[in-house]
Formats: sequence, structure tokens, C-alpha cells
Amino acid sequence: MPSLFQGQEIVLLLDVGPRMHPHLPFAARALADLLTSKMWYRPRDEVALVLYGSSTTRNAVHEEMAAAGEEGQYEGIEEAHPMGPPDGEYLRTLHEAQPGNGRADWFDALAVAAATLKARGHTTAEKSIVVLSNFCERVEAEGEDVSDLAAMRDSSVIQPILAEDDAYDVDRSHNLNLLAAMCTEVKMSGKTKQEKFPGPATETEAQAEQGMVPGALGGVDRGRKFKYVDEEMDQDEEVPAEDVISAYKYGANIVPVPENEKEEYAFPREKGVMLVGFVDAEGEAALPRHYYMTDTRVLLADKAKEASGVAFAALVQAMLNQGQHAVLRLVRTARERPQLCVAVPVAASGAAPAHLLLNVLPFMEDFRDYKFPSFTKKAWAPSEEQLEAARGLVQAMSLGPPHEQLVPESTPYPQVHRLYYELGRRFVSGGEEPLQDEDPLFERVFNPRWDAMPGAEAAAEVAREAFPMGQAAKASRRSRRLIGSDAPLADFEALLLDAGPEEACAALAEVIPELVMGSMGESKFDQARYELLTGWAAELIERLREVLKDDPVKKPFWRKLENRGVQPIDRTEVEASQVEPEAASLFFSQRQFTD
Repeated sequence: MPSLFQGQEIVLLLDVGPRMHPHLPFAARALADLLTSKMWYRPRDEVALVLYGSSTTRNAVHEEMAAAGEEGQYEGIEEAHPMGPPDGEYLRTLHEAQPGNGRADWFDALAVAAATLKARGHTTAEKSIVVLSNFCERVEAEGEDVSDLAAMRDSSVIQPILAEDDAYDVDRSHNLNLLAAMCTEVKMSGKTKQEKFPGPATETEAQAEQGMVPGALGGVDRGRKFKYVDEEMDQDEEVPAEDVISAYKYGANIVPVPENEKEEYAFPREKGVMLVGFVDAEGEAALPRHYYMTDTRVLLADKAKEASGVAFAALVQAMLNQGQHAVLRLVRTARERPQLCVAVPVAASGAAPAHLLLNVLPFMEDFRDYKFPSFTKKAWAPSEEQLEAARGLVQAMSLGPPHEQLVPESTPYPQVHRLYYELGRRFVSGGEEPLQDEDPLFERVFNPRWDAMPGAEAAAEVAREAFPMGQAAKASRRSRRLIGSDAPLADFEALLLDAGPEEACAALAEVIPELVMGSMGESKFDQARYELLTGWAAELIERLREVLKDDPVKKPFWRKLENRGVQPIDRTEVEASQVEPEAASLFFSQRQFTD
């Protein structure tokens, strides 16, 4: 009876032979990370793990051959785990993988893998064999055997080369040529996608009678819980589902939007292009190049309408003549959000008709304010030595052909793989071992690879000497300084020395009402007057008094001074004062307040 399984069936072949010993820890970790990823995201996939080059032999093909009287066949191949959903025991095997002393015959291992897939019978699953090896163990095979393996149309062989082993280069070349003879050449196109961290989940008791929750594993119910912010007041109470509404972030604010009002806030999404306006192609009014986002699109006229092509070509030519770029509102489909784009005109040529190049612009809250400096000043122009140093650094750090070692498609995401590795390691140890401080994969990804770029370190030193770094000169811009309420005396003294008496008195006049009204009633008046007498020049106090006495806004302040009996400083107290004792005693009686 055919299986109803709809995932993938994969046989993992891991080389643990003598010539693979230096690379075995990294290879085993790579497969462990692959299985952990499948346990998270592809729980329906089934995997068989086979170790070849092992010191022990345990596989079904060897047992069948021994039963038929042919001893010594398919040795050094160990079926560590049969085909099935991967679990923690797979991870334990890989984390505790031991180097083997057997012959790493990858050709026999392929035959065992093919037999494993064949034993599954007819299924609709995608079948594949993954070989992880450096292929340094020379293997001889008959042409008939190669043809038989090449005829397996229901499986594919993937052959990543783990590392360069120059001592076995001849053997590897022989093996790869042999392996290529049994593969079917296909043309493929692929794309990469960033692997994300596993999402959180809440464990619950599995209830078989209620069935599985869509998208959840057995015993795990995926969902979200919302609790009130004030846990002490609400006793860790959960927010009812009917009280939870969606909210959207706008700048620094979170705006709740009920379901029945979402359509009112949505952008109109009629498919099409709308002209917003024109901007200069060059100069200060032009849109900076660093505003351009995502990929560039090409906008052409409708080929089915001749008039459309004529009008479009006229628009492009007019924009070129006037030195203008267009700002457009673009809606590609009714399901996508509108985009603001800048359109750059390109004249017609023999290769293409007149068209516009569209680059997406950020919306206003996303605008980047940093202005990149231009190099129009002669003093900023790089010298010939600096250009040569920069050119040498770029050439020394080239990762071009034939063997680029930092291809994005093959560069691991170290954070995710560190998580996978620690999960497997803690399972193997029973959760007793702490997290490791160092990780070879992190070091491999983040540390500079000077061995891959010979001469780059020396070129970097030359560039460092050619472009000396210095302290930028501070702008001679003078900002307005204020007197604060925390240490007003120190602020006033510093401002008096730095800015002069005019600015110091003006700042003091602004802060006095705040200090008085925010102080302990009238208890500080005498202390303030004493500080004025002992610490400051009398002419400054006189100038301050003239500034404040006629301001009706300070009416409550002056009435408090009058009730307290605080008088202006006269000549008997400070010799430099311009106030006579009689005038000081009559100061408040001469001032009239009107409500």
C-alpha cells in the first residue's frame, strides 16, 4: 500500500573515515543543525542517517549479502538511524560522532542509501541523498555499476566539498569525475531566504479527542496571551480576547485601530501610477542618491497602443531637456501598499525604447536626514597616493573567481546555528552544561579571513597611512546657555564669566520666578539676599532689580518680598550700591499694583 506521506525522504551520508577526521566536528554539527531546523519547520520530513568509513558495520545490504554467502561486502557502513522523523537521538549521534578507521567507500554508501530509499516503496515524497565528505578516499567502480546508479531517476545526489585537502587532490579529482558520471545535469535557479529564529509557543496538555491545532505540534498549542501592564494590581490577569484590538506603530506612538475602522485608515490601492510632481535632476533640490531603496524597476509605455508610446517618449524627452526627475505614486497590485518612487528618464536607443527607471523612496517618517558631503572642493580631492592605496586595498580584498569563499548563499546565519547547536548540546547533556562562551562557527564567520585574502592586511595598513585620521575642528557656533534650577549659582557664575553680565542677567531673570515659586514658600528669601550681598557685585543686583521691578508678570513675587520685608540692597550694606537707605525703605510703598 503506498504511503500517504507528503514530505521529503532524505538519506544523510556522513563520511567519518580517516581522511575526514580533521573536518568531522564541523560536518557533524552542520548535519545536526540541518536536522534541528527540520524538527522546527519541517516536522513531516523523514531522515535516515548513515555513517560510512566507520569502525563498525551495521546495514541491511551487508546482512543480505552475508546471508547469501558473500562475506565482506559493504563494510565500514553503519546505519545509525533508519528512515523516520528526526528526534533528539539523531542529534545525540551527531554530537557524539566518533572518528572511524574503516575505508570510506562512498560508492558503497550510495548503494546502501539507494537500498534504503527503495525499501520505502512507492511514495509521493521527494527523495534525495545528501553526501557530506571531502571525497579524498579513492574509489574504483565498474562502468556497469556507474550506469546503474545513474539510472536512479527518483533520487538526487548533492555533493558539498567541505574543505581543501591538497595532499589528496588527485584522489578527489578522480572521485568527483566518477560522481559526475552518475549524475543527471539539470539547470536550476534558486534564491536565498534569511532563516528566522523559531517562534515562541505555549505547552498544553494534548487532547486527542479535540484534534490538532492547525500549525501546531502534538502537545504544543501555538497562540498568544496578553496580560495587563500592572501585574500587581491586576494579579497577573489575562486580557480577554474581546478586549484585544490591533495597533500600528506610527513613529514613536502606538495607535490602536479597531477592525471596523481599518478600511478608513487604509491607503487607496487602485492599481496604477499617479504623477505627484517634478524635482530637479541635479543641484540642492535634487533627491539625494541615498534615498533610493530596494531594486530598480523599468516603466515602459503600453506596446499595444501607438499613441501611448508617442506620448511617453515625449514625456521622457521633455524631462531630459528640462533636467527634471518625476515623483510618482505606484501601486503594483491591489494587495500591495502604495509606494513613492522617483522616475529617472532614459532616452530611446537601439537597444531599448524610451523608458523611466523607478526607485522607491522612503515616506516622510523614514527620511534619512544625513547629508553626504560632496567633493567639489579641491582641498577634499584625494591625492594620487590615496587613490593608489584605495585601489590596492580593493584588489587585495577581492573575493572573485575562481573560488569565492564568502558567497552569501553559502554563508551561515551564525545566531540561528548557535541556537540549534546549543539546543542539541543541552539535550545530549541533559541540560546540565552551561552555554559555551566561544563558538568556532561565530569566529569563522565574523573574524577577518586574512588567509583567504593574502596581502589584504598589508594593503589595509598602507590605506591607513594614506588616510590619516584626526580630530575634527569644532564649529565656532555659540549656543544660548541657560541657568538651571538644580545649581543656579554655579550656572550663573559660569555664564557670567563666559557670556558677560547682559546675558547672565537676562538668564537669571527668567529662572528667578521658577526658583521662587518652586521653593519652600518664603523661607529662602533671606538666604537668597545674603548670597547676593556676599557673593555678587552690587551693580549687577541693581541692574537685575531694574529689569524685574516693572514686570507685571512678577506681581506675586514682589508681594511676597513686601510681606517679608525684603528691601533692595543700600549703600550701608554694600558700598558700591546706588540705592540710598531712604529709597530702599520706600521701595515697596512707591510701587502700585493693579488687579
